[in-house]
Amino acid sequence: MFYSFNQINNRIYHFITDEGVLYNLLFSLEESELVLDKTISSTIYNIILTPLDSKKVKGRDFKIGKTIYNIICDFESKNPNCCFTYTPDFTDGKHHVRNWLFNRWIDSHGSTKYNAINLEVNHISINETYYSTLLYSNNYSYGNEVTVAFEKKIMEYQVSKA
Repeated sequence: MFYSFNQINNRIYHFITDEGVLYNLLFSLEESELVLDKTISSTIYNIILTPLDSKKVKGRDFKIGKTIYNIICDFESKNPNCCFTYTPDFTDGKHHVRNWLFNRWIDSHGSTKYNAINLEVNHISINETYYSTLLYSNNYSYGNEVTVAFEKKIMEYQVSKA
């Protein structure tokens, strides 16, 4: 079971939970230094998941994960040969839980279709850890190249902040 969702435009989806929480899922074209060349840069999207009323979010709603997975599949079907990055919001200190949930959803629903590369960035100077996930379909043409670039960029960033 999952929630029905609507595609607002070519990169924004939304759905409403049984508790009345509206979620937006945005696929933002990746503009980071991860981009390897012009061909690949047009295929990397950052997933931004936002509940519009986070005060209403309560407990575990298992349909959210399946809905997000279905939205990712729908987006990918309309944008073939793309991959995704997910970096959870860290402004309220709950990024570890968000990262865990996102990766659990992908493992539960898409483990045979998608490869997920999870990395942590440790900011030793401020005693903080940030998380990021690279996600791509098993048949994504640039999987190896993007994985290498992703891991290298994360490691370079971690060393620069040490």
